[in-house]
Amino acid sequence: MLKKYWQVASAERKQVEMLAAALGLDMLLARLLVLRGINTVEAAREFLFGAIESSHDPLLMKEMDLAMDRTLQAIANRERIVVYGDYDVDGVTATTLLTRVFRQLGALTETYIPDRQEEGYGVHLDALRKLRQDGCSLVITVDCGISAVKEAEAENIPHLIITDHHEPGTTLPKAVAVLNPKRSDCSYPDKNLAGVGVAFKLAQALWKKLQPAVALPGYCYELAAVGSVADMVPLQGETRLLVREGLKRLVKPECRGLEALIQISGGKTPVSAGNIAFSLAPRLNAAGRMSAAQSSLQLLLTEKKEEAAALAQELDEENKQRQETERCIVEAALWQCEEASLASQKVLLVAGENWHPGVIGIVASRLVERYYRPTIVLSLSEDGWAKGSCRSIPGFDMHQALQACGHLLERFGGHKQAAGLTMRAEKVTALQEAMNQQAEQMLQQEDYVPKVSVDAVVSLDMVNEALLEKLELLEPYGIGNPRPRLLLQNLHLQGEARRLGKEKEHLKLTVRQNEFTCPVLAWRQGEKASYLPQDTLLDVVATPEGNIWRDELQVQLVAEDFAPSPQWENKSRILDYLAPDMAGLRQLYAAMRYCLESSHCQEGLTAEQLRRQLQLQCRLPLASSALAQALDVFSEVCLISYAGDTSPISLLPAPEKRLDITNTQGYEQGCLLRQKVLDKWLQRVEIQGLSQTWI
Repeated sequence: MLKKYWQVASAERKQVEMLAAALGLDMLLARLLVLRGINTVEAAREFLFGAIESSHDPLLMKEMDLAMDRTLQAIANRERIVVYGDYDVDGVTATTLLTRVFRQLGALTETYIPDRQEEGYGVHLDALRKLRQDGCSLVITVDCGISAVKEAEAENIPHLIITDHHEPGTTLPKAVAVLNPKRSDCSYPDKNLAGVGVAFKLAQALWKKLQPAVALPGYCYELAAVGSVADMVPLQGETRLLVREGLKRLVKPECRGLEALIQISGGKTPVSAGNIAFSLAPRLNAAGRMSAAQSSLQLLLTEKKEEAAALAQELDEENKQRQETERCIVEAALWQCEEASLASQKVLLVAGENWHPGVIGIVASRLVERYYRPTIVLSLSEDGWAKGSCRSIPGFDMHQALQACGHLLERFGGHKQAAGLTMRAEKVTALQEAMNQQAEQMLQQEDYVPKVSVDAVVSLDMVNEALLEKLELLEPYGIGNPRPRLLLQNLHLQGEARRLGKEKEHLKLTVRQNEFTCPVLAWRQGEKASYLPQDTLLDVVATPEGNIWRDELQVQLVAEDFAPSPQWENKSRILDYLAPDMAGLRQLYAAMRYCLESSHCQEGLTAEQLRRQLQLQCRLPLASSALAQALDVFSEVCLISYAGDTSPISLLPAPEKRLDITNTQGYEQGCLLRQKVLDKWLQRVEIQGLSQTWI
């Protein structure tokens, strides 16, 4: 965990009061809306209560009429149509959506998804020519194709309709139609649709033309919700409407595959955006990452319950394999990062031979989470190629940076925050240097420190079921509509901190304020358990959520970050848990000699006995781990005889000259431990301009 800056966001009070009065809202809810840029009555009403019927006319999208005309012609003439997708969740759901709709409308429709390892992302000329040879006359891409300029101009390929949501280049492909709301000449109101969202608009337009009296099938909304959440597009505007409608329908899905996937992943209903992001999407992604996306596509296309159950089981197994592969690569990548000088790597770049290309994107995200800097993870193949996944931080436009380094790359594509690339392995060092130069131009020093924007300061008595009901109106949460972050101050830690998870990587606390108590979960912060004495006063930045336990709703806090409260009277106690520094070692050695020499124990004191004597006789509190570090140092320079926790400690003759212990292994390890604690736990926190450092 990194140092983080907490900042309580400011909201215009008049706007908050106006929204609260006009819509009868709680002041906290009105404040949360204003902080999300929803500061008019009309915008707030649409955000909170808008219906899917208010979505935009698909014909507002540039060249939608051309795409419709050519597709209708293909349906009428019984031409073979191929929906050409991508292997991630956005691409697979978009492929499924168009294929199912086309088939219901009577079109002869097939699918094509490139193999991640053999072909890679995007539209491939060999594939287009093969499809033409097999009798396909129209290819409609989903979630890809916007960069296929050369491919679209080639001979002996089918007619192309491109639907995509990635950033267009300076030149658009010469296709029958290019549907992309990010086109500079496209006036479509919502620019942030996912690939499945653009596919949805084409399906919506065709369905309205051919089936005007029949509602669009429910699976369209289900697939649009899953693909949009998985692709992390902003959950605002029309995407928010699609996701919210899809989540409603996922209570009883029309799509057999999604129904089976929900069951095998725990069967939680109602399904939330979080369930999609952390449970459904990883399983759908697993096939495309580890082998081929065909099983995910087949799962979503099937209408047979038994087949869906079998395919869901297969994806669940592949996801477990993906998790293990990811764990191994993360360990190797972390080793490279620890060996590297972070000061010289403004953009973190790691590479490994034959790292599975299906998981390096996840690995890149893990590294950004740990080190908070733009990251590129490369898989090096034996034939001299490197395939990479890139993840970024706010302030660093990854797509723009890759454009500036385009002379080093064979191909690339993506967004500001995530991208992919292919390059020759011998140019990796040059790419590192070039990306560092881009970071020098784009980022300031403060950009490398993650900022936690706090929405409001509340007390623990406000965290109850009534608050959960109010916050439900803001759902679904995601990119562009984050979960509310509330700051709770001066919470008493009750009992011991508990570590959870297979690797003990998570943390569970119980906090109290006056007569109110509440459980707190902190994901991937298990290491902090060692530095939490009981009765600590904590400040916590967290999101309230409900948890069903034994058929009862329990309100809990999910902490993004926490730190000792500045009002904690015994702040110095935290130092008891740190390895002693040089001054502490000198003080400890003198106290230790006193305790050992005055001890009446003939066999000498064990480490635990010595620790208690230091507390009683010298008023020197010290945690067992800190004392063990110090004893290792003293033993290494022959000041004491010490063979382990249960063995007695005995003094050796005092040295005739002053010892230099700074080069001992024990001292270096102690310094590392101390710095780790100071960096990762005793954090510098800024709260609304008030700087406080807790040490």
